[in-house]
Amino acid sequence: MVERQRSPAPAASAAGLSGTRAGAPLAGSGDLLPTAPAISIARPRVDRLLDGAADHRVTVLAAGPGWGKTTAVARWLASTTLPGDLAAGWLTLNPGLDDAASFWDAVLRAINASGAVSADNSLSFLSPRAGVTDDMLRLLHEGLSSIPGRVLLVLDDFHVIEDEEVLDAVADLVARHTRVSVMLLSRVQPMFALHRLRLAGELLEISTADLALDRDEIAGVGRSVGLFLSDDEVAAVLERTQGWPAGVRLAALHLSRQGPQRDMASFGGTERSIAEYLLAEVLARNSPEGREFLMRTSLCDPICAELAEAIAPSHQAQALLEGFERHNEFVTALGADRVWFRYHPLLRELLAHNLRRDHPEAHREAHRGAAMWHAQHHEPMDALAHASAAEDWLLFEKLYVTSAGPHLVGAQWAALHRQLVGLPYGDLSTSPEAELCRAGLALREGRPLAIPEHLAEARAQIERSAEPVDPATVALLELLAVAAAWARGDVSAVAR
Repeated sequence: MVERQRSPAPAASAAGLSGTRAGAPLAGSGDLLPTAPAISIARPRVDRLLDGAADHRVTVLAAGPGWGKTTAVARWLASTTLPGDLAAGWLTLNPGLDDAASFWDAVLRAINASGAVSADNSLSFLSPRAGVTDDMLRLLHEGLSSIPGRVLLVLDDFHVIEDEEVLDAVADLVARHTRVSVMLLSRVQPMFALHRLRLAGELLEISTADLALDRDEIAGVGRSVGLFLSDDEVAAVLERTQGWPAGVRLAALHLSRQGPQRDMASFGGTERSIAEYLLAEVLARNSPEGREFLMRTSLCDPICAELAEAIAPSHQAQALLEGFERHNEFVTALGADRVWFRYHPLLRELLAHNLRRDHPEAHREAHRGAAMWHAQHHEPMDALAHASAAEDWLLFEKLYVTSAGPHLVGAQWAALHRQLVGLPYGDLSTSPEAELCRAGLALREGRPLAIPEHLAEARAQIERSAEPVDPATVALLELLAVAAAWARGDVSAVAR
């Protein structure tokens, strides 16, 4: 890797010259280097990663909206002394450039603006506006081959390019010209094969994890808006945002508006600035099927395809989850095998809130599905939590006696106690299972004398019932009888 020196960006500099640069705002022409926002913070850790761009044929920064791809590269270019033979050109793409003629015309303007092209080079007068012909492509490649130095071509918003001819042209450019390095800033992984470059060590990949802000950088964002965050506040911002730069800045602005009595309790996925951003940049870009799937499955953290199918049947869950991750839509795989996934906490909060508010029955159905799945996979506490969230008390009672009840005297008794405390006992059915819920709560609250009354009522209801009794109900009843006798010190009753 070539050593580079950092230097403050000068106040102004002609766009397209090699060496240390400061840009001018983009005017839509795609031929000027952008200027990083004045409030952006220095990121030496990311700069060191970007320093490797000149030594790789392709650099890919793939991350979702708000992860600071453009800002990071703009700051790097403004504060880095590039090698003397390396010039940089910048092109911000838009859907209007998603055809070969428009794309090459814009690319040629960006390369010419870099200062790498001499006046007698065919690239200085070549124009593909009339069409991409064989002669035009021959002159293009001849011109690129005769550039005396090297060019770093930054293609921002590369995800808008879907035309196969354009994608093939970029792949061909990379394959043919070793003196042209391409940097792709994209919300999704580029749609052409990069595996050979990866195997050859000629591909530099910078991901969401690399762009996430760390504790020091979060504190720096706070200072940029006149806010000095304590260690606890920095930790709270990091936990809520997972280092997402846009979320960190919104959190800092949220705290700065609160005055001296600031806290992060009211900052979440439903906070207006966060909700508007995620709705516009993530959810609005998804199909109705994708939005429905995200909302329903947001109730579980983490989520796998099998659990997702239990919550949202008739969806191709694994394909959807992998697609969300591949498109950097705030969904992260928790292992190389891509079995379990996690939604960004702010997105998950917004999705769950919208599902509960706009589709209350779907909200309850999703929780019921999750409850049954967790019960089948021997995770009784999660099962009870989802049954409670669904407000399905009959399901809660069933899961309590069939899988959770024995934990009253096991290692998970505290978690079970929390579930029992939250029950609306006035809404429970008149059933042996409901009485066993009351008896279990009395046991864990140290009220052993109250237990026999509930057990007696449960026995009476079992005797009066014309329906067969679930053996699990009887087993839990006897277990509670033993526990109550033990708590009273009644050894003979325990023996019986």
